[in-house]
Formats: sequence, structure tokens, C-alpha cells
Amino acid sequence: MTLGRHSTFYILSKAGFKEVEGITKLRGKMYEVNILGLRVSVMPMYHPAAALYNAKYRSDLESDFQFLRLELEKRR
Repeated sequence: MTLGRHSTFYILSKAGFKEVEGITKLRGKMYEVNILGLRVSVMPMYHPAAALYNAKYRSDLESDFQFLRLELEKRR
């Protein structure tokens, strides 16, 4: 999981993404990418501090963490 725009853009650029959409469009989805020859799953999320500044992000963060939990449980 990447938390926030900067870490998301950095990791996805390492995976070869040339142009990255905004974090709002990327968040809440799992991306299967290749980084340094390894196949990894990346899930962009808002940085939790964003909810301190904008309360509307809290429900998105909660749903993203629930989605992440379900994804991790499927992969056990």
C-alpha cells in the first residue's frame, strides 16, 4: 500500500508508469506491477493525515482499509 500522492507516484514510476493520474482516481484499486523484476501488488490510498485536514477523506480511507483487509485475506 502506498500512502499519499508522493509515494504512489514514486512507486508507480518505478513500475514504468509514465503518466500517473491523480491519487483520487488511483486510490481504492489494486494494481499488479513489475518492479525490479518482482511482481508486486500496489494499492494507492490517501495519506491518513489527509483526513485530519479534510473530513470527507475519512470514509474513503476506512473503505480502502477494509478493501485491503479483504485482499490480504484472499491471499493467505
